[in-house]
Amino acid sequence: MTRTDFQEKVAGYTAKATALKRKSTISLYGKLFFFILTVLFAWLCFKSPGIIHLTAAIASAVAYLATVAIDNIWQTEIEKLDRLKNVCQRELAALDGDFSAFNDGTDYNDATHAFSYDLDLFGRNSLFQRLDRTVTRKGSDRLAYRLTNLPLTAEEITRNREAVAELCADDDWRLNFLSNPGTDDDTGFSISRPEGRLRTFIMHPAFTTVSVMLTLACLLLALCALCPWRYFVAIFLFQLSVAILASRKTVKASFNATKSYQKYKSYFGILETIRQTAFKSPILAEAQRDLFGKETSCLKAFRRLATLLNLLDQRINGLMYILLNGLFLYDVQLIRAFLNWEKTYLPYFGHWMDCIAEIDALTSFANYAATHPHNAFGEIIKDGSDHVIQAAGMYHPFLNESAAVPNDFTLKKGNIAIVTGANMAGKSTFLRTVGVNYILACNGMPVCAGQFRFAIMSLFSSMRTTDNLSQNVSYFNAELLRLKQLLHYIKNNRLTLVILDEILKGTNSKDKLEGSKLFLKEMTKYPVSGIIATHDLELAELGIKKPETYRNYCFEIALAKEIHYTYKIQDGIAKNMNASYLLSNMLEENMKDE
Repeated sequence: MTRTDFQEKVAGYTAKATALKRKSTISLYGKLFFFILTVLFAWLCFKSPGIIHLTAAIASAVAYLATVAIDNIWQTEIEKLDRLKNVCQRELAALDGDFSAFNDGTDYNDATHAFSYDLDLFGRNSLFQRLDRTVTRKGSDRLAYRLTNLPLTAEEITRNREAVAELCADDDWRLNFLSNPGTDDDTGFSISRPEGRLRTFIMHPAFTTVSVMLTLACLLLALCALCPWRYFVAIFLFQLSVAILASRKTVKASFNATKSYQKYKSYFGILETIRQTAFKSPILAEAQRDLFGKETSCLKAFRRLATLLNLLDQRINGLMYILLNGLFLYDVQLIRAFLNWEKTYLPYFGHWMDCIAEIDALTSFANYAATHPHNAFGEIIKDGSDHVIQAAGMYHPFLNESAAVPNDFTLKKGNIAIVTGANMAGKSTFLRTVGVNYILACNGMPVCAGQFRFAIMSLFSSMRTTDNLSQNVSYFNAELLRLKQLLHYIKNNRLTLVILDEILKGTNSKDKLEGSKLFLKEMTKYPVSGIIATHDLELAELGIKKPETYRNYCFEIALAKEIHYTYKIQDGIAKNMNASYLLSNMLEENMKDE
């Protein structure tokens, strides 16, 4: 969807909401009018009973209730339109680079993860914040999990891509899904069971049936003057005592169920949205079938729970509590109904929440695909090929498409690309470009490239090592720990894409060069393909001495009064560096200021 598409949607939703608000205003007067009529005819019926006054009072009351019902429908639709408009307005802000309305995923940040910290997957203006449109907490968790646990089979990647493509093509369904009120859900649900033999006996259906029938029989006989009232009063008080005894702890748990339901009720809209379409892609179709296609339907469970909680609300009033429990053992039967609901549906709840989370996360992926219509879906390189990455017109997803400088890049299996270049020439950005686009492709999303072919690999990066003084870990020691983690990782994976930025930054130049060569020699013993950025031009000599393993790339700059950065990757070793050049210019300007 383009900016124009969202603007047209906003205009359409606004116009519909405005029209409904006018109708709602008219209905307000209608409700007042019919209410006054109802009161008037009820008074006339009381003062002068008759069929005409009674009929008029009933007709006015019916008209009043009908007007209220219609206005409630309009109000619900207005709220829905406002939420849809809000979805589109947030997407318009995102197209302008403002992602502040969305979760940045800081809670998922993990500096020890194989690649998420280096590639800016989480945090302010991160990939997660650009993707996340989830409406449930478990959906957000699933989205973060998918970004950090890449699929390792072609079948799974293909299934992801098919689901994303299907949701991407249905703009109206996707916007409806995203307009559902968000929920910070906690799927814990439990109802305490009665304790002890006495309470277990009281909860037995046979006991409640016999006791209630006996109570009602005594009431009927007393009303007919066939037995003394004291018998009815005695059994009434007995039942009331039984209800209090049985529900002393369990009713409290039932009230806890009410709190859980407040979290779950927001799922009604989500489930209705999912149910209203027939998914075709395997992932979505399977999730939908598990939610609705079986006898233990998720919606059926929610509706039954809603009914039970409404019944629970009816006995909150003190007088109703006494009457309902004294006559019908209401609490005992209600508690048993809760326990039966738990037995029937609770075992499926975890899986239902997973199905919803899966659709939720995939909808966020599809929304990204829809709002980036010029991006291309990745293509899996079949086994047997020498290449692991073949990209044309590739750029970083965080960059504006109109300002980004696209690059072509290929990487072969078992090869290490050594990228040299001046400061700010684009080396680190390019490394992240490859890594982030690879993550998008593995999750079935379109990538920022004209073409992106990739082999299925594990991914590991080391670009943003930090010290930890509280644990007496120096910067250099932190680097060694990260490299040790890398070696352990590649030993335990069949093929790994390794992305490194400046190996051993925390030591002197000579030691750094020798250590880097030593580490690369060890790393290439394992099934890896890698991209390494470095300022050490001497390290690029590996590409000359061992071209079968190493290949040199560079980002060149043009030194002039103002440095020209091309941000274009090319074969070879960089010739121009800019640190001393920029520093001398800065010192010269400083002397002029003095």
